Amino acid sequence: MTPALLCFAFAFLMQIDANFINDYFDYLKGSDREDRLGPERACAQGWITLNAMRKGIALTTATACLAGLCLLAYGGIEMIPVGILCVLFAFLYTAGPYPLAYHGWGDILV
Repeated sequence: MTPALLCFAFAFLMQIDANFINDYFDYLKGSDREDRLGPERACAQGWITLNAMRKGIALTTATACLAGLCLLAYGGIEMIPVGILCVLFAFLYTAGPYPLAYHGWGDILV
């Protein structure tokens, strides 16, 4: 696979992962409810169970990391911190004790 396709795969999977994580944690925090304005969310609408969403998050995170590991052959070991930060900020956007999205840092850091 070419480096460009690997980069695309990593970015694509991380975007999906970030969306899953956001859907999951916004629902847990009560930010996404069935009556929210805007696009419907899978967890809030009951389209997917929380357990299935956790499995989806684990699968997309692992698959993105696999694509990232393949990129090391082209970008070198220096890319490891970049990959770690991508995964970390995908979670920190709405998860944890200080969710970035709720404090004005989401768009800057993610």
